Amino acid sequence: MKNKKIRSILQTAAMLIAAAFIGGVFALSLQPGAENAGVDDESTPRIQEHAPDQNDEGIAASRRILPSVVGIRCSGTEENLNAAFESTGSGVILDERGYIITNHHVIESSEKISVIFSDDSEADATLIGSDVRTDLALLKTEKTGLIAASFNEEKVSVGTTVYAVGDPAGRDFAGTVTRGIVSGIDRTLITDDGASFPLIQTDAAINPGNSGGPLCNESGEVIAINTIKISEIGFEGMGFAIPVPIVKEIAAELLDHGEIRRGALGVYLAATVDKSFAAEYNTGIDYGVVIIPQEGSAAEKAGLKAFDIITAINGEIVRDIASLQQKIFSLHIGDSVIVRIRRDNAMKEYPVILEELNDQ
Repeated sequence: MKNKKIRSILQTAAMLIAAAFIGGVFALSLQPGAENAGVDDESTPRIQEHAPDQNDEGIAASRRILPSVVGIRCSGTEENLNAAFESTGSGVILDERGYIITNHHVIESSEKISVIFSDDSEADATLIGSDVRTDLALLKTEKTGLIAASFNEEKVSVGTTVYAVGDPAGRDFAGTVTRGIVSGIDRTLITDDGASFPLIQTDAAINPGNSGGPLCNESGEVIAINTIKISEIGFEGMGFAIPVPIVKEIAAELLDHGEIRRGALGVYLAATVDKSFAAEYNTGIDYGVVIIPQEGSAAEKAGLKAFDIITAINGEIVRDIASLQQKIFSLHIGDSVIVRIRRDNAMKEYPVILEELNDQ
């Protein structure tokens, strides 16, 4: 079975790295869930056992979403091992033209991708593009007559009933629906390179193979794409999904450009300012992010200096590294932003025109 790179969640960090990314370490083990557990090992997949659901809304939601949920089958050659691999995941039909959204880690390094539809028909898929930071990928098939899912971009509330749909353990359990609630919102995923994004937390069962499938509300509308779960011993019912507004934004960018082009200030993120940092360095404020502009960057051109503390972007408070990243990643190349900084015990503002993020 293909090994997938495991990410960390709910991390904090204060390590200096380039291009507005920061990383960290969190002790919990996360299971991305793209692999087809029970296929390559000796364990036998088990059906999710739940009390009978007499809720008409749940039945209606399942019937509405299931025709739009697909299985993803991938194959390729494992890097550095020269060994073939096969893996499976899930996806959801984005529109009738054959575009399908799934997770990046489902199709990562794949040489051949196939999509299996609810009627058990199968079609080859082309990778339009993928984004490792948000763990999303856009596929295209030539199959016609598809039923696209309905996507709801409204912010959800804690306690909302939700359904996770997909193919845990592959096609033997295709179209599995599990029920739970929204356990939390705005949870933070921190990727391997330090970028952070808000996620929806749910206790609906998410198992290996569910990755890339939809998390739905009681109307059968997609509110998020399932991506990851905590699999550490002692933790149960802690799965996470990517909210629809992020999904739609990334899908549109991949469709237009085949890749994600992000704007950047062009700064190193030195530290988050908190109470202990403020006391030690006498900053006069206990929030914000200490930055060092990269040479020739947008920030340097605008007049920002080493060890300035960014306190707000476009009037919105920046409390820590994660909030700074989220604000910048919501903007685009060429956008002009007002960056408020604290320097020499005084607040100043600088207009900065975002430039394309350089990952190097």
